[in-house]
Amino acid sequence: MNEVYGIDPNIKFEVKDLHLLLKTFGFNHGRFIGQFPENQWIEIIKDNLNLTGYDSSRLLRILQINNDGFIPIKCKYKIHANYPMDWLKNASDINSREKIFTEIFSNKTP
Repeated sequence: MNEVYGIDPNIKFEVKDLHLLLKTFGFNHGRFIGQFPENQWIEIIKDNLNLTGYDSSRLLRILQINNDGFIPIKCKYKIHANYPMDWLKNASDINSREKIFTEIFSNKTP
């Protein structure tokens, strides 16, 4: 059975750590990273790494090589004007309703 993991894109990764993480996901492992918010997870990771030059190119290549480790999560990401819900709260709310994620990882506590 395949497993989908929710990994907070706001966790601060080093490129080498992200590479090791991504190598453990994909069709051959039966584990996937849920792209939540859909189509923005990778962009948030790239923005948080704040890379330039060689490291930026290296990250893009790592993401291209390991792109089978992602699966889109087509759930609405809630944002409220007075209290923008963070990633962990959104992922926990969705998981309590729809049981999408096998496990949720974040550097915050719910």
